[in-house]
Order: sequence, then structure tokens, then C-alpha cells
Amino acid sequence: MKIKLKTTVSDYEGKPITQLDDQGKTENVTFRQVINAALNNEVPGAVMTPEDKQQIYQISKKIWDSWTPDLSNVECAYIQTRGLAVLNPLLSGRLDDFLNQRDEEVAQTEK
Repeated sequence: MKIKLKTTVSDYEGKPITQLDDQGKTENVTFRQVINAALNNEVPGAVMTPEDKQQIYQISKKIWDSWTPDLSNVECAYIQTRGLAVLNPLLSGRLDDFLNQRDEEVAQTEK
């Protein structure tokens, strides 16, 4: 499934979530950043296997090689599982909607 990583993440009111960039300017948070956080943050109390490390590396490489990577269902499920373990409820919910293409904005950009 092709996903558009430049899509902005919104809060519960539908407003873009923002953060400060390296120069102190406000920028919108994208799904690339959320997926990167889900994959590369450690799960508290969990031991990462060599297979986990390899899978995280392969998916991370895909999301940094293209703004519209083609991810398999297995890769999407892995990202969702990691997101549930390390992200806050808003970001893990938005990530789940995005990867399952339940987000209205995502559905519009995919047409």
C-alpha cells in the first residue's frame, strides 16, 4: 500500500500538530516523523531481537528513501504494534487511522 508521508498529523480538533524545527521555526508534524518515532523509540521493558532490529531498519529505510513508500500489510501492522507501545494515545490513534486509510484527508489524497 502506498502512503503519503508528507500528510500532516492533526489533533483531536483537526488542527495540525506542530513542533519547532532546528532553527526554532514552527513546522507541522508529518506521518514520516510519527512512523520514525514508532519504529525507533525503545519499547519500555522489551528486549529487541535481531529480527526486530532488521525489520525496523528495512522499514525505516523505505520511509526515508521516498515520501510515498509502498508498504506491505505486514509492515503496516508492525508499525502499528510499535506505535501502540511507544506513542501517546492521540498519535497512535492517528497512525492507526492513517495506515488503515480511515483518515478523511488521507482518503482524499489517495484519489
